[in-house]
Amino acid sequence: MEEEEVEVGGEELTVSEVGKPIEVPKIDEPTNEDIEEYHIKFTAALTELFEEQKYNYLENPEDKKLIII
Repeated sequence: MEEEEVEVGGEELTVSEVGKPIEVPKIDEPTNEDIEEYHIKFTAALTELFEEQKYNYLENPEDKKLIII
């Protein structure tokens, strides 16, 4: 199956979805490990939200993949 890259946003379609909250404690002096931990949690939740919602908005959603750079 060939994956197609899609630019989300722009003039054609702008959608805002709200996913499940991510609990993030207040850390006065976060370490690089703390930052990496919550970055991983955030990107995983964002990917999960995209995978759940892409069927509502995109043509051929099974061929679409979220790429975070």
